[in-house]
Amino acid sequence: MSFETLLGYYQQSRFNPVPISLETPQAWHAHCARRRNLYERHLSIPLALIRDKTVLEFGCNTGENSLVLASLGAKLTLVEPNEQAHEALYCNFKRFHLESQIAQVVPASINEFQSSDQFDLVIAEGFLYTLPNRDSMLQKVCSFVKPGLLGVVSFNDVCGCFLEMLRRAVLRRSCQLSGIADWGSERGLSIAEELFLEDFRALPASRPFQAWWKDTLVNPFLAYDFLWDYHRIIPLLGSVDCHFWACSPKWVMTDAFAWYKSVSDLSARAQELLTSWPEKLTYFLFGHPFSTSRVSSPEPVIIGEVYRLVREWSDFSLTQGTHPSSMLLPDRLYAFLEQNQDERIQRLCRELRQVSLAMQQDSMDMLRVAYHNANELRRSWGAAYHYLAFQKS
Repeated sequence: MSFETLLGYYQQSRFNPVPISLETPQAWHAHCARRRNLYERHLSIPLALIRDKTVLEFGCNTGENSLVLASLGAKLTLVEPNEQAHEALYCNFKRFHLESQIAQVVPASINEFQSSDQFDLVIAEGFLYTLPNRDSMLQKVCSFVKPGLLGVVSFNDVCGCFLEMLRRAVLRRSCQLSGIADWGSERGLSIAEELFLEDFRALPASRPFQAWWKDTLVNPFLAYDFLWDYHRIIPLLGSVDCHFWACSPKWVMTDAFAWYKSVSDLSARAQELLTSWPEKLTYFLFGHPFSTSRVSSPEPVIIGEVYRLVREWSDFSLTQGTHPSSMLLPDRLYAFLEQNQDERIQRLCRELRQVSLAMQQDSMDMLRVAYHNANELRRSWGAAYHYLAFQKS
């Protein structure tokens, strides 16, 4: 079954990608703490200033995240094209006696939405990167931000999804070797649980394994063509007078040791951010904050090899009947990882080689053993999902 949009995938699958339970006071307080941590500590947006401010949120689903901003006094315009979610959205706000904080609920896509208003905070979380016209839609998001104020978008990063794509390829190959044509079936779920459930349970995840499997491992929109990166996003923001404010994960250190009187112009700051990015490649790939004094910066050819490998794993996961033997052998990447002094990076490289080799064999047992023996790799998840906050000049 093919799907034209991420929303269509969710609707036809009758699937809520991020089921958030707010049934108890403890669950509500935990949810608020996580969202405040994202906005305040990671994205440097002080929520004490949100009272009586206007917020435009695209793709709010059933509104659990929107509720946090409403509880702090924000006035919300919520744009949600999935009308199946509207009843639950209103019920959530009524349950918390926050319905008065809704200025408007608009049953429209971001493509369809029109307004002459501008807002103090504009949010497009969880879908923008999957749109075929995402560049122009990002610029459209920017157009609704008041000058001097902020917007927030999220995206799956190419290098950050390195291990996500490896796991997808391992699952597809495992299903292939087990004679399972539909990896989104119950039998496919069973294989995914056999491979990944134990590791998933060790994560501080807020959703069940089945939701992660459906939204990550078999989601047709978690594929190379729908991945994004800072090198494409930052110039797009600059083209409409917006600039980088903060991000989560907090990998940007360009201002960390600068004197406040040393003020660089916005274009120079953006260029410094993009120039410094390769130094964080191992963090993006594996999600561990390795000691920067022991990790070298890769040449552009190595980053290009990562991109090509992510694409090949992605393409393999989306097709049936192909054999992984034709995949790229990332020799330069392996050499880069092996030459690093950090022992964890060296172990990750050895395990990556072993799992990649096992995928090329015609043995499910060999692949299962290789993956289960890759202990460092199994504890690593990359830095796949990023939030980026920007300010309008």
